[in-house]
Parts: sequence; structure tokens; C-alpha cells
Amino acid sequence: MERIGVWVNAVTSIGVIVGLAMLAIELNQNSQVMRYQSGRDSTTTAVGINLASMEPAIAEVLAKGYRNETALSTAELLILDSYVVAWMMLFQQDFLEYREGLQPEEWWLVREQSIRTILSSDWSRKV
Repeated sequence: MERIGVWVNAVTSIGVIVGLAMLAIELNQNSQVMRYQSGRDSTTTAVGINLASMEPAIAEVLAKGYRNETALSTAELLILDSYVVAWMMLFQQDFLEYREGLQPEEWWLVREQSIRTILSSDWSRKV
């Protein structure tokens, strides 16, 4: 009887260890899924901003801004402002997710060039 108790105890201990290992594997997989989802959400948002900027009227306003034209209407300035704010909000969210470990450092470093491009004109630095 005593041997049965030892075997039951050993099997139970092994079961607990296997269960903890399975839990660790599942947590790792969930973390990977969250990182991929974070990247996908960021990319989807960036694509949405770019698609909106391809609308001819918006594209013309952005072109005026990048050419540093000074004769921009209030409505055009609002469009430029919204464009920069949309990107900055995306970059802020990306940075927060990077800091929490949801995005790899490489993804954040790629954003640096986008930030420089967007902030390369005089109008965007005024926002």
C-alpha cells in the first residue's frame, strides 16, 4: 500500500510539472500572437492613413505642405494637422507597445525613417 502511495505521489508530481510546462508553452504562444497582432494592427492603421492620403484632394494638400507653400487655407492646414496627428498617434502607440515588449526593437527602428520623413517639412514641425 505504501508503494502505491509513493507511485501516486510521483505520478501526481510529474503531472504538475508537465502541466506547468504546458502552461509556459501556452503563455509563450499567446505572447507571440499578441506581438503579431500588434504589428498587424499597426500596419493596418498605416495603410489606412496612406490610403486616405491618396485621395486626390488630400494628396494635393499634402503636396502643397511638402512643397512648403505658404498660401494654405485654414481647411488645408487642418488636413495637414490631422495627417501629422494621425501618424504621431500611431507612432506613440507603437512605442508604448514596443516598451511593453509587444513589438520587437527592429519594428520600432523602422519607424524612425517614417518619422523623419513626416517631420521633414516646415509645416509638420509646427503641428
